Amino acid sequence: MNKITQILLVDDDADDYIMVRDMINAMPKGQFKLEWEADYNDALPIMQQQKHDIYIIDYVLGEKNGLELIRNAFPNGCSLPIILLTARGRREIDEEALSIGVTEYFDKADIRLPLLERAIRYAINNKRIESELRQSEALFRSLVHSASDYIQVLDIEGNITQTNPSTTRGAGYAEDEIIGKPLTNFLTPPFKTTFEQQFPAILQNGES
Repeated sequence: MNKITQILLVDDDADDYIMVRDMINAMPKGQFKLEWEADYNDALPIMQQQKHDIYIIDYVLGEKNGLELIRNAFPNGCSLPIILLTARGRREIDEEALSIGVTEYFDKADIRLPLLERAIRYAINNKRIESELRQSEALFRSLVHSASDYIQVLDIEGNITQTNPSTTRGAGYAEDEIIGKPLTNFLTPPFKTTFEQQFPAILQNGES
């Protein structure tokens, strides 16, 4: 059984609601459920509950705007996808929207059924991937931090971007004395030679 995607539309224009509703209704039956809020103040506490799978927010909401609503609803960022609609296609709006985590940005005049359905699916999938990556990165950082071995994370130039407490305790360096420095600075001559020989192959093939 396919999961029903819960969508919240926040738009103070009833005609726009009808347009989006008709598009949602034309999508595969049983897969999407649309709820509508026309008022900024009514929508705010609903969004703060984060009970929907995706939010479609109009930029113009009376005296306020959709970007204000998003910032106030999710002051610490939102892990759920957001699509911003506007009839004012200005670059500064686009840039601000992206900076606060909006997933997709559309001019209302450009919306068509296939585009909206694809945007909803892609936005949800992309946010899911982002969430999984954050969880994976958090797990990796936890493993590095708790490991008893010396562990260094390097960039492609061989500089240390992350170290762990075992290294700082055992080697006697402060973290800021290690981060940003080439790993070779801390290797004995034989290990330095081996590293310089093998590191290009590791970058290319992922193997030592």
